[in-house]
Amino acid sequence: MRNSTLFVQRGHLFCFILFFVLGMILVWPSLHYPMVWDDLHLIREYSPQELRSTWSDNWDPSNTETAGFRPLSTYFNGLRYALFGENVALHRVFLITLFALFLTLMVWIAEIYGLSRDIGILAMSLVYASKYNSFHYVWIADGIHLFQALFFAVSLLALLQGLRTINSSQREKGQQNSNHYTKLVWKGLLILLFSIALAGLGLLVREDSLNFVLTLPLLGAYYSRNHFSLSAKTSYTALRNSLLPHLFYSFTLVSMIAAWWTYRATIVDESTLSTLTISGWIQHFHLSFLPHGLTSFDLLSKGFIVGWFCFLLFLSIYAVIKKIYWPGSMLFWLICTFVAASSGIVAARNNLLLIPITFAMLALGAFIDSIKQPDQTLIRYALVASLLGAIYISWTASQTYHPFSIETIAVNSRTIYAPESSSLAIPDERRLAIQAQLALVGINGPADIERIPELAEAAIKAGRYTPAGIGEPFVSRLPSLYVP
Repeated sequence: MRNSTLFVQRGHLFCFILFFVLGMILVWPSLHYPMVWDDLHLIREYSPQELRSTWSDNWDPSNTETAGFRPLSTYFNGLRYALFGENVALHRVFLITLFALFLTLMVWIAEIYGLSRDIGILAMSLVYASKYNSFHYVWIADGIHLFQALFFAVSLLALLQGLRTINSSQREKGQQNSNHYTKLVWKGLLILLFSIALAGLGLLVREDSLNFVLTLPLLGAYYSRNHFSLSAKTSYTALRNSLLPHLFYSFTLVSMIAAWWTYRATIVDESTLSTLTISGWIQHFHLSFLPHGLTSFDLLSKGFIVGWFCFLLFLSIYAVIKKIYWPGSMLFWLICTFVAASSGIVAARNNLLLIPITFAMLALGAFIDSIKQPDQTLIRYALVASLLGAIYISWTASQTYHPFSIETIAVNSRTIYAPESSSLAIPDERRLAIQAQLALVGINGPADIERIPELAEAAIKAGRYTPAGIGEPFVSRLPSLYVP
């Protein structure tokens, strides 16, 4: 593990600017797409009564979304609407900013765990460009995943700072400076509690934060093992002093999770737990290593997807030939990926892969960082080529949310006109705009919803698979949350 610092450096500002520019490149084709689907009724002004009710009832006042205890989701959606109103471009630039901040924090964290900065930047760029993460800046409501991810990243940084502070107190104790020692211990414990509080806030954003909050004790233990030089030869006293903060943190974190889950159970019907499936966990885990996805739509996309598999195969053969086995923190990041991917147990959806993909790319980065020059330089060029391919595929995936894609027409028609959607609180200006948008393709009321398959068939016959003109429906080449 490199001698890294927990203090921000000027290089991290460069990372943020780089990621912001990359984000603008990714979002540019879809920057002005109108709101779609859940955006229509989630991104709005909420009354004080609606906001208060989220602490004792379902997070969605309309009760049409998946039931959950997510009060901060509703607050965040209301805040976004207060800041940006109906300006979709500003909404997406805001999400790009959050994404850039999250990835910058993860590069910083990766450095603390021993990864070189340039490899960390390449790895996080692949996270950004992954087609599975395009949801978080094109589909405005789905940007909530960036909000919860930021809580995780800052919570982890606080955990590491708390552990470092407590460890430094041991030196003061050794120098018989008991007063300063006590202050440092209490300061470290308070920072650990702050970390747990941030993790708790993440749980109040979305329940699936639990899947990566559970990695925090692992991340803390691995940091201590490597940074504080603990080994089998470490004295009992030193080992005990190192373990106590981890036991305190783990016990308090688990207690917080138990209290949160107990209270949540009084609000949310847990009958949905009967749908748990291990196959979803496995699917999330293996998709975390595939930033290009599995679905091709032309020769170029197929080349990038096959090329990525060849790249992974090459690295595997290279590892065998060079006898590189679990270098650096690779195995550790793989374990974190497996734990975080457990969100697939409840719902195997492609937009739940942000943290698992982040861990998976850190595992890949740890392996590449162990390769010596000049081989590493060639592999870096391959990563850059893969990044370009991921950008190309993400651009295509974002077309699903174009106002005249069949999928957008279908979900917007149901949201505006279906009888079960009559209770949705959609701002009048937005409702009128979407109605006018649907009218351009002949959808003027509930009865016209049945015409959508005809529109899709006509688009296929005309060969329209990319945005054409105003009022011309097309079939997106990478549709659905559930197509890998």
